[in-house]
Formats: sequence, C-alpha cells, structure tokens
Amino acid sequence: MFTCYRAKQVSRALGILDIVEEVTRIDRSGSIVLEEILRRSNNKSPVLGHVGLKELIVVGSWYLWWQRREFVKDAYVAPPARSAFRIQAIASEFGVVGPKAVTNEILWRKTPKNTYKLNVDASFSSDETGGA
Repeated sequence: MFTCYRAKQVSRALGILDIVEEVTRIDRSGSIVLEEILRRSNNKSPVLGHVGLKELIVVGSWYLWWQRREFVKDAYVAPPARSAFRIQAIASEFGVVGPKAVTNEILWRKTPKNTYKLNVDASFSSDETGGA
C-alpha cells in the first residue's frame, strides 16, 4: 500500500513521501505503517495546511485501495498526480465538514397502526451552514 511505485508517486505528489519512507524503514507491513503514521503524526498536510496529516494519509490509503480495485476490474485509473489532487479534495471536504456528531437520540419511530409515515433524506445544521 505504501511501497509500490504508484503509491510512492501519489505520496510524492501529496508531499508526504519523506514521512512514508521514514516509517517504511521500521516495518513494511501496510497496517503497521498506517498505525505508526497515525500514532506519531499530529501535523497538518504539507500541501494543504487546513487538512490534518492523519486525514490526508487515511483518505490517501483508502483511495489507493479503491483505485487498485478499479484497476483489477479493468476500469480507468487516473494518473498519480490526478489521484493526489482527488485525495486532497476529499480530505479537504472532510476537513471543512468534519466528522458527524454521534447522538443517542432516536431519530425514527415505528408508526402507530393504521397510519403512514413518509421518510425523506435531508439534513440541517443549526450552525448556519445550511441544509441538504
């Protein structure tokens, strides 16, 4: 996941190749490398200052895995520079939106007998960012 030629090209485009190479000297197992990077990195992305390095690396790992699946299915896989751009966009979007808050509140209830309920997919944020 981190040491193949393509992964290194994407890491270089993301500005994280030095970090990845440093950690892969310790262990080459993908899960160990990912754990070590996440354990020690509290920095921001070298390319996107508003995105955390952890978020960038996790999104990048997921994206490379997804592209590998597409490649196996003979689907188009973007060049490494474009992949890095897409990874940055996804990680940046996460940084703006942030993780969803977990609530213990019950959002759906079974309707009483002889009644109908129409469920819709929508959301609203009270912090003035709008709804969807």
